Amino acid sequence: MPKSWKVWLSGVLALLLVVLTGCEAVNGFDVNKALTASTKMQNYEGSFKMSLKLDVNEKAFDGADEQAEKMLKLFQSVTFNVTSMKALDRQNASLKGTLEFGKGSIPFEAVTNSEKLLFTAEGMKKPIEVPLFGLSGIPAEQAAAMPFDIKALQEAALKHTDEYIAAVSGLFVENLPNPNVISVEKVSEQVHGETVSLHKLHAEVYGTEFVKLGKEFIVSVLKDEEGIKELLSVLYDMMLPMLNDLAKNEEIAQSEAGAMLSTVLADKTLAIDLAYTQIKMLTDQLLVDIDAKLAEAEENFPLDENTYIKSNMYFDEDMNPRKSNFEFVMKPKKGEAKESDDLRSITLTMEDEYWNLGKVTAIDTIEGEPYTIDEENATPEHFLENIDKKSLLYDFLKNDLKITKRSLTLMLDEEDTGYTSPFTPYIKGQGTTMVPTRMISERLGAKVTWDGVKQQVTVKDFNGTTIELVVGSKTATVNGNAVELPEAPDNYEGTTFVPVAFIADVLGAEVNWTPETRTVEITKE
Repeated sequence: MPKSWKVWLSGVLALLLVVLTGCEAVNGFDVNKALTASTKMQNYEGSFKMSLKLDVNEKAFDGADEQAEKMLKLFQSVTFNVTSMKALDRQNASLKGTLEFGKGSIPFEAVTNSEKLLFTAEGMKKPIEVPLFGLSGIPAEQAAAMPFDIKALQEAALKHTDEYIAAVSGLFVENLPNPNVISVEKVSEQVHGETVSLHKLHAEVYGTEFVKLGKEFIVSVLKDEEGIKELLSVLYDMMLPMLNDLAKNEEIAQSEAGAMLSTVLADKTLAIDLAYTQIKMLTDQLLVDIDAKLAEAEENFPLDENTYIKSNMYFDEDMNPRKSNFEFVMKPKKGEAKESDDLRSITLTMEDEYWNLGKVTAIDTIEGEPYTIDEENATPEHFLENIDKKSLLYDFLKNDLKITKRSLTLMLDEEDTGYTSPFTPYIKGQGTTMVPTRMISERLGAKVTWDGVKQQVTVKDFNGTTIELVVGSKTATVNGNAVELPEAPDNYEGTTFVPVAFIADVLGAEVNWTPETRTVEITKE
């Protein structure tokens, strides 16, 4: 991929929202109304497919990074295919589908509600349970220590979700410009096997338009006082329980911030005006600078009509979205492609359909005792522990994505003067490199505890290995067995240092010393 592509790709993808989610009326069809109505759809069945294709130039891999080449080839063609989506409302939904890539396909299922996500895939021993925003995702002691009621904040957020989505979509949709190619026509289309009369909204946007449309959108949003204030109003309502609790906090109440908070709680209109004033100060400065910045961006923009977006969106007579298809193709400018480019083009396609609108009474479920992900076991190693080692999923995560690979590099001082800081290795005795225990162990996925009375450090790896080290003693224990160390652990300013070769070996890592740069590289696959 040309270097200029890498710089601009994230910005181009961000513009997809700008060019595809709203326009002015076309042929009498109110596009903004249709797109705004689509954000209100909550109860439905549907399907969704997203495919990514990379046109890989294998000649560019000569002498290239082996892992990068492997990843490009593995994801040369990837499809995320959801064959069944069911939604009761915004919080309760289920889906079934497959992830298809170079090595095969992995079926998966997911169910979500306001508190948790339940997910399973072929190869998992138990479904994974992941707490979402709210009390369920925060340890009880942390929730109790907060100066506000996290559950009340969550309830307020859920209560005002529809208003929030309406305010955000309104701010975006109402300010989006039309691309040069856009049309609306009445058509008959198949939706889940049924022929339906629909309005087809067709749009095309080319690389030469991206900066212009982006500028028009940004300027329009920054000038939309009504839209920004409407969003601030909803945010105020969502945060009100937290603001009330903070106002009751004795320490906050007696501060200057507390006085301001009391004023805000007493007058919502004043609060919104104050917030908007601060925002406007920033937006006014942005408006002054935007012409020059975007003119420079347009001049250096590395895309032309070779890069484009084409989309078709279909709405029924009630403005409900019923299906859509989308294609995004990214290529170098005409005449700028090089034989050394590792990627010739990127193609992203998406398609979806919706049916049974407003008639869904139940969603799918996932049976079985869940494997809960919490603060204690939210590590790649624990995640893999729940997956069959013979499965494609395990091979994909462990060997292809290498989710358990950990590495860090530490640099010694130019002179071997002993301890200098809690983060810097040093040489002790006859050439033993000493490293900070907690930093190394935690970066390698282990847990560390300190007993000040015994002056003892205990390191526990996820696979069950337990290491005990005592400051000043050359005898350590590994799973209860005594092991002699080349040098005794030291403790400086609350940081315990241990021989790097010992701690790395027991935790399954490799150590590489580069004398030219005086660096210690520790890697664990």
